[in-house]
Amino acid sequence: MKKGFIKVLAVSLCIVFSGCVASTTDMQILQNDLVSLTNRYNAQQLEIKRLKAEVSKIKKASEEGKRDKETFEALRDSQVALNDRIDALNRDMQELQNRIDESLYKIEKALSDAETERSVNRAQIDQIMKELAEMKTKIEALNTRVAELKSIPKQEAQKPQPEETVKKTEPKTPEDFYRLALEKLKAGKTIEARKDFESFIKRFPDSDLADNAQYWIGESYYKEGNYEDAILAYDALIKKYPDSNKIAAAKLKQAYSFLKIGDKNATMIILKEILKSYPKSDEAKLAKKKLEELKKTGNRKQ
Repeated sequence: MKKGFIKVLAVSLCIVFSGCVASTTDMQILQNDLVSLTNRYNAQQLEIKRLKAEVSKIKKASEEGKRDKETFEALRDSQVALNDRIDALNRDMQELQNRIDESLYKIEKALSDAETERSVNRAQIDQIMKELAEMKTKIEALNTRVAELKSIPKQEAQKPQPEETVKKTEPKTPEDFYRLALEKLKAGKTIEARKDFESFIKRFPDSDLADNAQYWIGESYYKEGNYEDAILAYDALIKKYPDSNKIAAAKLKQAYSFLKIGDKNATMIILKEILKSYPKSDEAKLAKKKLEELKKTGNRKQ
């Protein structure tokens, strides 16, 4: 019984000092049972010691010549009482031992469940890191492709525009140049607008509107259906102007662009990032709605 008690105590201490978290209720029950077990064990040892001393005293008296019937019966009764008491204490200790075993089982199960959950979380994180690496590779490939395409002379396919019937005032300030470029974009003149925004950034790199101009460059590509160039333009905004108020919008349109070219995984990763980094923004509401649509689509396919 002493070895069993030490084993239970050792296991309990191991659980407590291992840093694992189990049910507070189960731990309290186990703690109470251990205290009770210790107290009963100590009481048992004292009771057995007392009974043994009494039996020893009676045996000594018997050996000294007091072998009368009364001494014999006292010796027999004490021996029987000792055996009965030991049996009763052993039963009591066994009952408590069973309770402790049950508490240990619950705690060990809780620890096992927690370890399983941690393993699942680690696997999910590894998958996300893998998908991010793949997305980075795709963006780098798109950058290489754009560099190759820029080295080839292009002929603009834009139709000649009719002559303006109303004479416009020549732009003078950065705001004027920006406004005229934005008007062209709204009118559907995406190529002209893009050129004006690129020229604006080169001419006024320190303007507060430079990040907005980069965003509209991405929008011009998006309107043309050139989603790969749009992704790169939005990415340039994110990297070059990290404090811009257009970051959330750029990420959202970047996610839409990935979806347009069939990369659902990249789309979902970016949408989740928007929810995490900009939870109160209008873009977060749109990202949440798009995620729900994608999940429903995925469930139907399954």
